Amino acid sequence: MKAGTDDPTLKYVCRNLWCRCPAAQPLEKCPRCGLAANFLLISRLRKAHIICGLLLTLGGGVMWCLSFAILENNEWTIPKRTPFWAFLLILGLGGLPIAGGVSLAVFGREWFMRMILRCFGWRQA
Repeated sequence: MKAGTDDPTLKYVCRNLWCRCPAAQPLEKCPRCGLAANFLLISRLRKAHIICGLLLTLGGGVMWCLSFAILENNEWTIPKRTPFWAFLLILGLGGLPIAGGVSLAVFGREWFMRMILRCFGWRQA
C-alpha cells in the first residue's frame, strides 16, 4: 500500500495496480486514474497480498530447490553435467519471486507484480 493510507477512515482503495488511490467509500470513478467502479476494501487487498506473496515465495523456493539439485547432480536431474551458468540463472530466477513474495506478503509492496506486468507489455494506465 502506498504511504498516506494509515488513516482509519480510508477503507477502500482503487483496484488499479499503478494508482491505489485511497477513499473513504467506493466511488463511481477514481479521481486519480479515472477508471470506473474500481474500488475494493483494503482488508481484502491485504488478504490477496498475503496469499499471492506466499505463492510467489513457494514458487521461488521450488526453483531454488531445483537449482541445488542441479548443482549436486542427483539421480533425478535430467542433464548429468549442467553448466554453472544454468545454476546461477535458475538461482537468480528463483530469488526474484522469493524477494517479491516476501515484500508483497509482509510489507504490501507491489514492485514485483508491476515488473511482471511490464515484462509482458502492460503499461501504466
